[in-house]
Amino acid sequence: MLRIVVTAAALGAALIAVSPAAAQVPDTTRPGISTSTTPTAAPQRNGNPPAAPSTSTGNGNWYIGGPVTTAVTASDDVGVTSLQYSIDDGATWVDLPVTGGNLPPATGEGRTSYRLRASDAAGNRARGATDLPVRVLAD
Repeated sequence: MLRIVVTAAALGAALIAVSPAAAQVPDTTRPGISTSTTPTAAPQRNGNPPAAPSTSTGNGNWYIGGPVTTAVTASDDVGVTSLQYSIDDGATWVDLPVTGGNLPPATGEGRTSYRLRASDAAGNRARGATDLPVRVLAD
């Protein structure tokens, strides 16, 4: 009986020595944002004079005609809790699904700028807002 009491006391002391909060490390990793541009637009011109048209991801993000669609995803080691974009330089933010989504297509001639940001469950934000310019030329 004495042996069981001593074993139980030692086990209890071990459990008290390590608190659950001390065993967890706070999450300090910022979420990452990824984009991919789908040139649903006509092929772009490459070089001057223009070489053969290409349907790559845009020469310096320039496309001939529109629309150009951009998909956005975010990843984090804990979990993304918000993914947002802005088309007015951060004055207002629009939520995207945390699993990712498409930005409004760039259709007009000129530069369309998107600002992107993501947050995780620990409150970490992607470093700054990512500026993503998409440029469209008229045919």
